[in-house]
Amino acid sequence: MNIASTSSAGIIFSIGDIHGDLDALLRILLGLGLINKNGDWAGGSATLVMMGDLVDRGPDSFSVMNHVMTLESQAEQAGGQVISLLGNHELFVASGNFQFFRAREVLELEGIWIDDRHGLDAIFRGNSIWAEWLRRRPVWVKIGRTIFVHAGIEKWALEWGFDELNAALHAWMAHFQGVAPEPREDTFWLTEDGGGGPIWSRAFIARSEDGRHDPELPAVIDQFLNRHQAQHLVAGHNPTKNTGYQIAWPHPQLGEQVALIDTGISMAIGGKLSALAIKGEQLQPYHFERGTELLPLTTALRRQYLSQLEVYR
Repeated sequence: MNIASTSSAGIIFSIGDIHGDLDALLRILLGLGLINKNGDWAGGSATLVMMGDLVDRGPDSFSVMNHVMTLESQAEQAGGQVISLLGNHELFVASGNFQFFRAREVLELEGIWIDDRHGLDAIFRGNSIWAEWLRRRPVWVKIGRTIFVHAGIEKWALEWGFDELNAALHAWMAHFQGVAPEPREDTFWLTEDGGGGPIWSRAFIARSEDGRHDPELPAVIDQFLNRHQAQHLVAGHNPTKNTGYQIAWPHPQLGEQVALIDTGISMAIGGKLSALAIKGEQLQPYHFERGTELLPLTTALRRQYLSQLEVYR
C-alpha cells in the first residue's frame, strides 16, 4: 500500500491525539463499532486514521501504541486499514525525550533490555519492533478526497510532495533513534517547534474570534487542495479549547475545508472524547462520554501488552 495516497470507497473514521489514554481510545472505538468486546477489530473494510501523538501525558502510552499496532494488522486481514500518523510527541520519544511520561509507566518499563538499551530507550529507540514501527509512520496521507496531517499545513506544503515529505521525516526519526546518519541539514526545520512544519504548525488553531490567522492561509489551503484533488483537510495537534473541546468543523476561521479534531481526549488534558466520520463528501463529528472508572477491557489489554515484555527482562 502506498501510504501517501490510498483510495477508500467505504467509511473513514479519524481520532485525534490520544496521549496515552487507553481507556479513552477503547471507549471511542467501541462507540464507533470498530472493535468488539475483546478489543479486536470489528470495522470490516472501514479505514481508521489516528492523528498522531499516541504517546506521552497519559498513563498508558506503551499500551496505546501496542493496541494501534494490533488493530493495524487485524484491519488489514479484514480488508480495512488503520493508519497512524507521526506526531511531535512520537518525535520526542524517538529523540529520547521522555519528560511527558508518567512515573508509573517509567517504572513499569525500566527493567526492559533490548540490545544495549534499557527501559523507555529500548522500546522507543534503536531497533525494537516498536521503534521500527514508529519511524515508518507517515506525516500526511490522502484517503479518497481527504488529506490528514498531524498539525496542519503552511506555504511550504505547496513545494513538497507527499512521498518526499514522509521520507524526510522518516530519515530524521531514524537518526534521532540512533540507527541512521544525520539527514540533510536544510530539512531540520521540519522537526523544530516553531518551524511551522507538518507536526508542529499552529496555523490551524481554532480561535474564538475572527481575524487572527494568517490572511494568506485560506488561499494556500485552496491551492493545496486543488493541486491534490482533495476536498478536506483534517488535523490534530492544536486542542480545540476555544470551541469547548468540540470537533472544530466547520473550522471557525477556515470554514468547511478544514476539520480540527484534537479535542483534548486524554484524561491528562481533560477535554472530550471524539471522532470524525467521513463518508463520501459528508463529515460527521461524534462525541462520547468519559467513564468514571476504567473499562475491564482497559485493564485486561494493559496487562496483556505489558506481559509481552517479560521476554526482555
